[in-house]
Amino acid sequence: MIWQDALLAVCSIVFTIALIPSIQGKNKPEVYTSTLTALVLLVMAICYMSLSLWFAVFAALLNCFAWVTLTLQKARQSHPIAHAK
Repeated sequence: MIWQDALLAVCSIVFTIALIPSIQGKNKPEVYTSTLTALVLLVMAICYMSLSLWFAVFAALLNCFAWVTLTLQKARQSHPIAHAK
C-alpha cells in the first residue's frame, strides 16, 4: 500500500463519520445535493480503482453509500404518503 491510498481512505472515512449526525437526525440535505455528491464519489471510486488504490476505493464507496442513504431519507421525507404502506 502506498501512503496516498491510506491518506485518501482516512479522509473519506472521516467525511463518512461526519455524516452520521445527518443520517440520524431529522434535517437532511436536498435530494439534488445528496445525489450529485454520491455520483461524484462513485466517479472518484472508479478513478481510485483504475489506480489500484483499493483502500481508497472502499472508503469512497462507503462515503457514497452514506450519501445515497441521505438521498433516500430525504426522498422519503418529501413524500411520506407514498412510503407509508
